[in-house]
Parts: sequence; C-alpha cells; structure tokens
Amino acid sequence: MKKAAVVLLVSLMVLGTVASAFYYVIHDSLSRRAQGDLGDIPEAIVRSFRYSDFSGMDLTEMDFSTVGDEILTYAFSTETKWPGADRMPPGYRPEDIIARGKDMGLGLSALHEAGITGEGVSVAIIDKPIPKDHEAYRENLRYIEVAPGDERMNAPYFQGAGAASILAGEYGVAPEATLYYFAIPDDSEPYKWLTKAMDMLLDMREEMPEGERMRVVSVSYGIGTYGAGASEWLEAIARAEEQGVIVVYPGMDGIVFTGAGCPPHLDRDDPESYERWSWVRAKEQVVGKLVQTGASSFEDAREELKRLLTSDPDLDVLEVEAIHTFLYMIELAALDPSAEYQEYLWAMVTYDLDTLCVPVDYLTVAGISSPSSYTYYGAGGLGWATPYLAGVLALGLQVDPDVSPDELFSALIETAWTFGYEGVEGRLVNPKGFVEALR
Repeated sequence: MKKAAVVLLVSLMVLGTVASAFYYVIHDSLSRRAQGDLGDIPEAIVRSFRYSDFSGMDLTEMDFSTVGDEILTYAFSTETKWPGADRMPPGYRPEDIIARGKDMGLGLSALHEAGITGEGVSVAIIDKPIPKDHEAYRENLRYIEVAPGDERMNAPYFQGAGAASILAGEYGVAPEATLYYFAIPDDSEPYKWLTKAMDMLLDMREEMPEGERMRVVSVSYGIGTYGAGASEWLEAIARAEEQGVIVVYPGMDGIVFTGAGCPPHLDRDDPESYERWSWVRAKEQVVGKLVQTGASSFEDAREELKRLLTSDPDLDVLEVEAIHTFLYMIELAALDPSAEYQEYLWAMVTYDLDTLCVPVDYLTVAGISSPSSYTYYGAGGLGWATPYLAGVLALGLQVDPDVSPDELFSALIETAWTFGYEGVEGRLVNPKGFVEALR
C-alpha cells in the first residue's frame, strides 16, 4: 500500500486549499476512525493577520499603519471599508492594489494588443452559479443552468465568478473567447452534477457548427478517488477528451500544474518578479519548523503540530491550513504499516520539475456582491490556476486551431521559464513563448 498512499498524499498536497479534497479522500477512506483520531486537535490561536480575508468588512476602526507589505497578502474587496490614510501602511493604497491585481501579467497585454485574445475560440467553465451580469465577463458569457428551477441556482459563488473573469473576462487571459458557463448547484456530492454538466456540454457541442464548438473546459474541482460519483465523472472527462475537448482540472492527465504569484508592486511581465505559490511556501514553513524540533516519527510530528497550533507566535491562517493538512496525512500514513516518516514529510513539499507554475496569488477577480465588485486575493488556489491555464490554451488554439492536446501540453512545458532559486526552482508558464512555438 505504501506507493499508493504516497501517490494519494502527493495528489492531496497538489490540490492545495481545496477543502473538498480532504472531505472526499479522508471522509471516505478513513471514515469515522480518522475523525475520532483527530478529535484532540486544539483550536488554532492565530496571531498574525497574514493571508486574512477582509472582503466586505468594515475596518475603519483598525490601525494598519505598521503592517507594511503584509497588506499584499490580505484578501479584500471593493466593498471593504478602510481606516483613514494615517492608519494605513505608507505607500500602499487598497484601490491601487486592486487595480494592479487585474493585470494577468507574463506578457499577456502585448499578446492582446497583437490580436491574440482567444477570438474565435469557444471555452467553457463548469462550476457553481455566478452573477450573469458582472461587467467583467457579461459581454461574452453564455450561461446554462444545469439544474433549472433548483433554488440553489440562485446562490452565486465566488470561485466561479473569479474563474470566469480570469479565463475570459475583460481583464482575463483570453478576453475575446466565447465563454459557455455551465452552472451546477452547491451540493455535497458535486461529481454527479459535474458529470451531468459535461454530458449537457457534449450534447450541445454536437449541435453546434464545428468552428463554434467548445474546445477547452475549465473545472476547478480536484478529484478525490473515493468520492461518490468520482468514477462516473472521470468517465465523462474521458468522453470529452475522445471528442478532442481539453478538460483542465487540478490533477489532470497530460500536464501537472501548481501556483505562483507576482506581488502587485513588481513588474508582472518579468518572470523574475514571481514567487512560488503561497501554499507551497506555507507547507515549507511547517516542514522547516518540524525539522527544527527534531521530530523523527509520525507520533513526534503529530505532537509538535498540535503545539504549533497554539504556541507559534507567527502562526497565520495559511500555516494553520497546512498544519491541518499534515495532520490528516499523518492519519492516512497510520493505515500503512510500511510508511516512512521522512518520505511522507518531503513528499508534502516537493513536486516534479516539469510541473507548470501558473499565477494564482496577488490576483483581482470578479466579485459577487454587485455587477461592478472585485476581490483581491493575496493567496489564491488552483481554482485560479485552472482558468488561467485554460485561457492560455485558448490563445494557442486561436493561433493553431488544428494543434493536438499533446502538442499544446508539450509546448507549454518546453517554452516555460525557469524561476525561483537554486535548489527550489519551478517552471513558469510563458504565454508569449507558447504562442510563438505554435505559429
């Protein structure tokens, strides 16, 4: 079981902050035993504001004058109310951060000016309901309700709106692609709805003129092997791929991708401005603290992680999430008598050198509170990487409509920039190089 367990571990860690991944894998594979074993985990005491979500909040009574560039890690929206300038960090204005966060970077503006905008390419998103009238994407949106009449279809969801604006919004990667949005209800068993949506998409596709058919589908849900309906969803993906549709999702076959980010005050077109994903760095922080404690077994690590939750003076919400993930992984390892602590530990923070890094941090996306609302996220998830990558693929299909999925994936990896630093490097998506390779 050892190999399978490590593969499952890596899959979970790649999914990042997608809480549903924990639910499906941990709940279904460990069932009540894991939940019981985790019953003694203490409530975290968070002492740092890093990565805090202030979206829509009234902060007028707070003092941020000493936080400096920590403000860049926050999540906040156009509806967030801030204190006066004397209680804000010098040189940082929230409205400027939101504006700069709309820049998808990496040379995309130059490509758009050159006419590489996704025009003539149809793309799709399958996700929960979104506001249909948001200014960022309403001009090229085709909205399909998978469960019309279901009251859950009236509840907009932030991830879908953000994905739509990143993929084909006014400030998106492919701003002139035609976007078909298949809205599914919020459900504890999403795979059955994803499958139904994909079947609807494929049926619609058969009725469309060949040049208007959807070529790329973005789905920001990872797949937990043990989730109810997961096998049917995988079969639906296979049916789509047999028809030449590229389905982009966390953990997909064909290409492995993770996150990255460029702080808004740096040059977003310069690959040297980019950092590795905040989620990866949070996991590395936790691993580093475990190493410093001298923990040498799963039992030692479990006790140290519990201690960190209540006594670490620098603990932030992202590290809390990383610690909880590590604790879940320890419970998973308990099912494998041959599990080795060091192997599991380092599998949590390493990935293949051919993993493609895609911007997710420091981005501004469409909000759901009004047709003109926006939310900036200092830390993003693969729910942002998925539509970003789908948008880049749409640009490639505009340049060469006959290119195969395998050729697209190869071009993405071959043209990617190397970034990071010695010993901790990644491959950053290079939209311009990718497009030029397909000409």
